[in-house]
Amino acid sequence: MDMHEHRRERLKDLISKPPYNGERKAFAEAVGISLSRLSQMLSPSFREGKGFGEKMARKLEEILRLPNLYFDLDYLVDDSLDDAARIKSGRRIFRHAPTDKDRSFTVPFNINAGPFSKIEVRQEAMFSLFGNAAFVNSISVAYAKDDSMAPTISSGDLVFFDMAHGEATEDGIYIFVYGGPYVHIKRLQRAGSMLRVICDNDMFSSWEIDLSIPNTEKDKSEIFAVLGKVVKVFSIAIKTPT
Repeated sequence: MDMHEHRRERLKDLISKPPYNGERKAFAEAVGISLSRLSQMLSPSFREGKGFGEKMARKLEEILRLPNLYFDLDYLVDDSLDDAARIKSGRRIFRHAPTDKDRSFTVPFNINAGPFSKIEVRQEAMFSLFGNAAFVNSISVAYAKDDSMAPTISSGDLVFFDMAHGEATEDGIYIFVYGGPYVHIKRLQRAGSMLRVICDNDMFSSWEIDLSIPNTEKDKSEIFAVLGKVVKVFSIAIKTPT
């Protein structure tokens, strides 16, 4: 399955859910495109299946306020690949497990799963911790793999982030893709057209990303994409009793 088929499947899935409930006309009107254009995007034969391109994918994500790269990142994780290989191969990262809002929410691990696969959080606690973001199911979690953000985030911490924040519009800690297949958890700070990438741990170097050049004009190794903003960090310690 190539990236274009990935996008078509994600789009079909989106249209099948409320408020569209499978009505293509309603979806087309909501995003401001013709029904015939939508049919082309969903067609496996139009332009050899390449009718749903990158520009349209980014446009729909912006109109519908979807997470950045929503249509490109893998919905089902192939656990035979590590995080870097998953992104490099073009496989999507995100996986959303069904939630039972009367009982609990299943928070999926987006990246860096570590020893976990998912976390169940009681509804009351979910709304207390994350507010409306819990209701729209945009919260995901990652396992911190290093101490570059210590003491704010330490290796082994559970990092909860909101995928509704697909851009670094304000200073804060974000999870993002940069440097080819690499996923980072770092503090981002805007400085004009530059974005400062800051490690809270002084033992690690900071660097800058040039935002004046769009991703479409960059080499793959320089593409920058925000996956979400960090909203909570749970510190845990896995110990073997003696």
